[in-house]
Amino acid sequence: MFAKASSRGVARALLGLVLAWLAPAPPIAAAAEPAAPAGIPWEKDFKSALRSAKAAGKPIMVDFWASWCHWCHQLDETTYRDAKVAGLARDFVAVKVNTEGGLEERQLTSQYGVETLPTIAFLSPQGRLFFLRSEFENPERFSATLETARALAKDTIAWEAALAKDHHDAAALAGLGHLLVGQGLVANGRELLREARKSDQGLAVAERKRLRRELSLAERQASRWAESERLLEEAVALQPVVAEEDGAALFALGDAYLQRGDVARARTTWKRCLELAPDGPWAARSQHALAALP
Repeated sequence: MFAKASSRGVARALLGLVLAWLAPAPPIAAAAEPAAPAGIPWEKDFKSALRSAKAAGKPIMVDFWASWCHWCHQLDETTYRDAKVAGLARDFVAVKVNTEGGLEERQLTSQYGVETLPTIAFLSPQGRLFFLRSEFENPERFSATLETARALAKDTIAWEAALAKDHHDAAALAGLGHLLVGQGLVANGRELLREARKSDQGLAVAERKRLRRELSLAERQASRWAESERLLEEAVALQPVVAEEDGAALFALGDAYLQRGDVARARTTWKRCLELAPDGPWAARSQHALAALP
């Protein structure tokens, strides 16, 4: 009995081995696919975005859009889904503003001077506009835009912090004014430069000259020709001479004289530019301008 039972047991064991060998192998688990980019998290409205930005000390990225705007939707479907863009956007508080939405959204559209779509505005945590893009950008270009905006935001926030302590801080007013004018936000920058000029006696002479020269350009864009000219004359009068700044101011001043028909003063001014800054870039421009005079 024991021998037969043992034989039957061995047979069952062998049968089990054969069946196990014949059975299909369990499927190998597929490698997990990388998670899709989370995209950009958008605040529900501008007020909540402003609160979040102030709390976190982050700049704000505002996407102004409309339902009919094809390129606005392309941003959503392509650029904003890019992993690098989404990563860079974490340094901002992002919010969308429908330019044809409610009263508050339409007011924001007007406040920030939005005229074309799509427009992406970058604001400080205090709501100050410091950088603007008004066209569709693919992920590569928009990544560069975000990097530029991040660098500009760092300076903007620092100057705003200085102004929060002393709203007459000439260095902060001038720095912020230069930044805004440099980004094409001339009207915004002009007001800051005007304020900086009132209390800039403690700044280096080169910076005081630059402030007046840049403010002159801003006033000229506002068709304030006499004030623009006076600021250039004021810049040149500051002592001591700073060749690069004086060369730039004198060249612009000669052009201002020529624009109002004073050829003699234009000639004298450009000759003075050659004397004060003979080796700088303004010398070559002055020589060219002199050669073109009647």
